[in-house]
Formats: sequence, structure tokens, C-alpha cells
Amino acid sequence: MDERVDEMMESLECCLDGLTGAERSMTEEMLRTFCWYSVKTDDLMAAIEQDGILIETARGPKPNPVNQVLHQYTQRKGDCYQKVLKSVSKSGKVAVDKIAQFVR
Repeated sequence: MDERVDEMMESLECCLDGLTGAERSMTEEMLRTFCWYSVKTDDLMAAIEQDGILIETARGPKPNPVNQVLHQYTQRKGDCYQKVLKSVSKSGKVAVDKIAQFVR
């Protein structure tokens, strides 16, 4: 797994402190998935910034296919965020604020 995901997860683990048992396990897994999507969307954004929205092909400029993947990952990241936020909100406002910092 990507070290950046581990680092992000480490910084957000405190948000799970108010959770126990199965709820903690499920939320932790969803939080890890959220972190993965966060890192990957950053990578995709960097690729688009480098290559552009349009790429040159033999048939002329075409939309960069990375943009479609970015859109899909952003959707999934948002879905994960909503699920994590629902569980983490039981831990209090500090936990919610901490996670909100990573939503871009």
C-alpha cells in the first residue's frame, strides 16, 4: 500500500477513538478507503495538470481519459466521506473537523 495513505490514516486515526467493536472496524476500513481515494485523486489531478485536459492523439486533440477516472474517484471519495462522517460524528466535533480538513 502507498505510504501516503498510511501517513494520512495515521493522522486521522484519532477520529476513531470514540468508536468500539464492529463499528470501529468498519469505520476504520472505510476511512482507509477514503484516504486511498484522497491520495489517488491528488495523483490524478497532478497528471491532468501535467498533461492537460486535452491530449494530442493521431486523430487530433481528445479529452484526457484521466479526467474521467478523476471524476469516478472523486465520487467514490465523497461516498466514503459521507459514511465515515456519519460514524465519526459520534466521536465529537473535533473528530469531524479533523476529517473535514482532508476534503478538497
